[in-house]
Amino acid sequence: MMRRTFICISVNKIPFVLCGSRYAPLLNQMGAQGRDIKREFLQASLFLPIVGVEEDSLALSKVGMRKRQKKKAFDALVHWCATHQQSAAKAFLLEDASDKTVPSVCSSPSLESNKAALQWLQESSDSLTCGQSLLVCGFVSEVLLCRLDAAAAAGQRGEGTVTVTNPLLQEQVRAFTNRIVTLLRRAIESDKLEMQPLAILMGCAYGLHRLSYVESPFLGEAEKVLLKIPPALMFAILRQLRGDELRKLFQLEEQVAVNVCLTFLLLANEERRQAFLSGGDTVIVNAVLRRLLRSIVPLLKQLDETNEESLLGLANDVSSKGSSSSPSDLQGEVAYSPSMEECAVIMQNIAFSSMTSRLEMLSYLLRIRRKPAHYTRHELQMLPVLLQTASNIRTAEARSLCTKIIAEVPIPADDPVLVAHLLSFASSNRVRYLNCLETVATENLSEEDALHIIFWAGAHLRLETLQRLTAFILGKETGAKSSSTSSSKLVLNGAIECIVRTFLTRLMGSTPGAERDVIQNYLTELVDRVNWAGSTLPASVKLALERLTLLKELSNCGFSIHAPEVVMTLGEKALDLESGCSMASTLKCVTEALPLLPDVERRRKLVECMISYSGTRSTSSIIRFVAFLAPLSVAHGLSNSELVQLLLKLQTLNPLKLRQNFIEGLPRGGDDAFTLFVINAMNYLLASGEWRTSTDRIRETVTPWIHEYLNHVMNLSRRQKMKSELIHVECKEENSALHEGDVEATVPDGPTPERLEEVFSCLLRAGVKLPDFFAPELTARVRTTEDEGTPPSGETGRKPHFPPPGHFVFCTKLDIAMESPLSVELLEYLLTTCDCRILNFVITAFLVSAKAKSLESQLIVLTNLRLVCRALNLLLQRIDEIGYELSTAFYPSSVSSVVANTVRFVVGFLTKQERNQRTIESLRKLHSEEEKESMADNDGKLLIEVTHVENLLLRLLTYLSSAHTKDIGLLLLDRLTLLAPAAADYLMLRLQNQLGKFTQVELFYLVRKYPPAQDLVMNELQKYDIALSVDLNDFVRVARSLPVAVNTMVIEAHLPNLNFQWCTRLLSALAVRHESLPMNLLVSMLGKLEEEAGNATVMDRNVALVVLQKYLHYENFPTDDKELPHRRRRVEQCCDRLLVLEEIESLDSLSGFLLDFPGVLLDVVGDAIKERVFSAVLPGLLADLDGLLTLCRLLQKHKLLNDKMKLEITESFFGKLSRAENNDEKLLSSPVSYPLGNVLALALLLSEGASQKASLCSKEGLGTDGAIHHQIAPRVLQVVRERYSSLPERLVILSTLVEQKDMAGFAHTHAVVAEEVCTELIKECDKMTSSEFSRLLQCISRLKFWHLKKLDNSQFGNFF
Repeated sequence: MMRRTFICISVNKIPFVLCGSRYAPLLNQMGAQGRDIKREFLQASLFLPIVGVEEDSLALSKVGMRKRQKKKAFDALVHWCATHQQSAAKAFLLEDASDKTVPSVCSSPSLESNKAALQWLQESSDSLTCGQSLLVCGFVSEVLLCRLDAAAAAGQRGEGTVTVTNPLLQEQVRAFTNRIVTLLRRAIESDKLEMQPLAILMGCAYGLHRLSYVESPFLGEAEKVLLKIPPALMFAILRQLRGDELRKLFQLEEQVAVNVCLTFLLLANEERRQAFLSGGDTVIVNAVLRRLLRSIVPLLKQLDETNEESLLGLANDVSSKGSSSSPSDLQGEVAYSPSMEECAVIMQNIAFSSMTSRLEMLSYLLRIRRKPAHYTRHELQMLPVLLQTASNIRTAEARSLCTKIIAEVPIPADDPVLVAHLLSFASSNRVRYLNCLETVATENLSEEDALHIIFWAGAHLRLETLQRLTAFILGKETGAKSSSTSSSKLVLNGAIECIVRTFLTRLMGSTPGAERDVIQNYLTELVDRVNWAGSTLPASVKLALERLTLLKELSNCGFSIHAPEVVMTLGEKALDLESGCSMASTLKCVTEALPLLPDVERRRKLVECMISYSGTRSTSSIIRFVAFLAPLSVAHGLSNSELVQLLLKLQTLNPLKLRQNFIEGLPRGGDDAFTLFVINAMNYLLASGEWRTSTDRIRETVTPWIHEYLNHVMNLSRRQKMKSELIHVECKEENSALHEGDVEATVPDGPTPERLEEVFSCLLRAGVKLPDFFAPELTARVRTTEDEGTPPSGETGRKPHFPPPGHFVFCTKLDIAMESPLSVELLEYLLTTCDCRILNFVITAFLVSAKAKSLESQLIVLTNLRLVCRALNLLLQRIDEIGYELSTAFYPSSVSSVVANTVRFVVGFLTKQERNQRTIESLRKLHSEEEKESMADNDGKLLIEVTHVENLLLRLLTYLSSAHTKDIGLLLLDRLTLLAPAAADYLMLRLQNQLGKFTQVELFYLVRKYPPAQDLVMNELQKYDIALSVDLNDFVRVARSLPVAVNTMVIEAHLPNLNFQWCTRLLSALAVRHESLPMNLLVSMLGKLEEEAGNATVMDRNVALVVLQKYLHYENFPTDDKELPHRRRRVEQCCDRLLVLEEIESLDSLSGFLLDFPGVLLDVVGDAIKERVFSAVLPGLLADLDGLLTLCRLLQKHKLLNDKMKLEITESFFGKLSRAENNDEKLLSSPVSYPLGNVLALALLLSEGASQKASLCSKEGLGTDGAIHHQIAPRVLQVVRERYSSLPERLVILSTLVEQKDMAGFAHTHAVVAEEVCTELIKECDKMTSSEFSRLLQCISRLKFWHLKKLDNSQFGNFF
């Protein structure tokens, strides 16, 4: 049976298995044969009863009989089902109000045949296989559906033969439902379900689907739940579709495969996709659709080339692989086509597919599977639903498809509303529809019908007909209104709104002429009669949006409608999240209606509602916000922290990377959208409160956005360049125009210079640097702009093209050379065309580029002054042109901010260099008229320009806010006093009013910048207790540059409470200008320092000593001033009192003291330290050679070893050593007590400085000091020579003196001693060993004493 079933499917003999193959071509043959269906079921059986053991011959005969019985039973099932289908088709055709006759090919199925079929099904169900159960289930489902359809048709005709309480029909429905459930259970419990043919699985699912959606009083919800498609069956179908079964089916029988695809697209609704596909995945649906379109697209192409008569045969014979003959005309129109309802469901299920796929599918369903010329009334009524899916696709192909279908369908002349509805889908060939509507009499129309005609066809009807229908409706409205109220105003309802919209559409689409004037006057009267303010709120969001659009279009056309409350209410109504309308279109509609609200607060409130409607917590919300609402938020001063944080989380603004390559309401392609996203996002961030608190974070986020965007712009330019080169090559060949069009269609354009200028303006305002990699692209764009203004050869007078202001600024920052000269014309162009919020950047860039260089000081100042004068003049002109719109034009910045930045740069530009300051200062010193008359010509020009600049700065300062006035005053008052004294005085005059708001530090900075404000600042400081209000930390930082009176007042207030450390800090801060410090204040501070010295550590005292040392140096103090000695003496006394030497009692304490003591203080207190060492430390070390050596080295390191201590050591230690030698004191001569090395080292330390001074004294004459120096060096060396006179010891002495030869301390005395020792050793060379003699030779060689060998040449020579 399975093989026979498959064969029947292949030749389209199974009557209903799939969508579009519901009726069998065997009906005519069945009617001619007149078979008895009851007898077929009584005699036929699918399986023979199995008996005991039989012979082989008998078994073979029973197998053949079994096959014949299967064939008869299956044929009986087919004919039984087909008879029910024919009965349902007859009822359907009788119901349709058509002139077609219904051929009676067979009678209705009898009750006996139904009983026989049900009995056979009950007996044979348990013996069916899985595939047979599915197939029979499909048959029974179709029979049940036909019975329900026939009963519904009979009830609508009013026959009364079938009612809801018909027990016979209810019994049959219950029996068929039980059989279907039994067959389904048997099939899904089989383990071979997933191996069944795809067509059989799909046919069973199709039958169950139709039953579960049928509307019949005989089939309740309980039965529908039982008849739903089982999940196991759907999973089996999906498994087959994911495999290779569909491809094989297309190879075997294409028509069946097409029907399988149609059936699946019918079944795959949203509910089933969510239930059986992961996450509602649409991949498999699109795959089936693509495979179906691959098969039917050739038919669509042939449809445009062949006549209509051949199309029907082409549709009925798509595979022609052994297919049977075509059915009759009746069955060709109905039997092989899905119903209009099923077509609508299919189009709804593929709504997510591409536009091209949907259009091809719609064309196939409406033009190939059905013949438009044979549409029935019911199908014509369903046609607009399907055509609407094409109308939603706004392309030329969609409009063309609708026009072709409308041109072929018959006109229902007795239904003008349907005619008007069909006319609305036709973009051409409307004549026959219009002729039908022009002849409609209003007497035969209801108000609702007339309104529908106006709604659908009002834009195409003759004006007279439109006015006639309008008058008919208005007459009804006026009649109804006059019975309830005496007012002449019309209440705005759906009818009036439709009429107004229709006339408005006619007005906007008409050309100037008499008809337009008539429409204008008619519409004016109609608008004046409508009570707009008293209209009721539309019931739905869609209607609210339509009314908003109507009000906006009326306003745009010049009709005065003052109804802000209505607009506000409609806007709030439209912003409903539960409406299901497109958010983008809703936001765009409400945005366009905002100008209808004259009140700023209402517009602001409505924008807040739009932001809430769009959302603030998802990526799609921020994308919608940036695309549509960011400019409105900036314009109305709205900032949402959640949106700002969400925006800062975005890693990119590229719509393609955000998966928003197409946003409704934005241009397609993504390139303009990318630019729009960058501009809107940056403008919003710059206007947000976070920009003032988290500037660095926002700038770090914006920088990667800009880099990606600029790379995107460069890529587009590169592709455009390649396209131009390709076009240039192809223009030399044939069909170059066609190729050019193709290339242009594939390469999108980059941003225009105007749009890129907006981006650059945002970059400048945000302080984001333009990356270096964009320099070549910027250079090319600027060159292109400049070349557009270059006249061809031989042509003159063309206006030059300058680069846009933002481009110019970044060219200056990136050192890009421009062909446009730095002229006054360029400056005027830049300052008149730039965004007013970047005026300061443009002025800065121009002045930096055009400033004078390599000139004399006066010429530099003069040239720069003229540049500044011209720039400030243009700036003031631009501000004057803006007028009262300053706050709006500069928002979110302000004119005060721009002016402050400009003034800050200009003043620094003119006074930054010291030579410029000297030039201006010398010019300001010319006070008398005689001096001004006698000055040079350059000085006169310079004075004129300085005066001009002063006047311009004075005018600019009037635009400063209080905050910027304060900032400029604290920053530039000193330089402004030099450059423009009048402007400085005006600035100080404005600052006087806000001195009470200054902090103490700001008051100090103010008086430092503007010393004439000393009295004002002192008065302000004296309002409070200075000791409590002034923080010394802040004061110390600026004390060195404050006026003396201010310093004196603050210090005197704090002095009683100062500790040692603060006294030291204050003295250190004032040390730079200590000469100007009053004597009484200095004495008070030194006294406080001495008073607090007892609580100070040694380190603190040392620091104070370092500070006080600076007070002993005077450079600008008059030398004949009597106060100078007193100041110096007082400082020295303080230093002496701060110095603590009592702790220096031993060598260790001295070492620790000198370790922490600053070396710079030795010149101040070194004598006191020397006296302390001489009296407390030295006496205890005179008998300790190691201690003496350590002390001398320590003192020598710190430059404290004076002649007094040297003489004392010489007398005490070396004198005793000499006397012991003379008195033969053997104890003192012990080498263990006094090693030669230590004694010699001490002697060299004592003689080092002494020998140098002695040599100087010998040349200049001996004095007291010179005599001492002259005595120390020879004496200590002589004592060493006398005490250590052995040959090895003398050799050690000589070697040590040789080592001292290259040192700074080696003087004449050392050389004499070395020469004497060397002479002695030469004389005794014969007593030396070879190593000792070698050391002697080295010493002679290094000292260059070879002349000494002549004294004993023979002995030395012999030994040598």
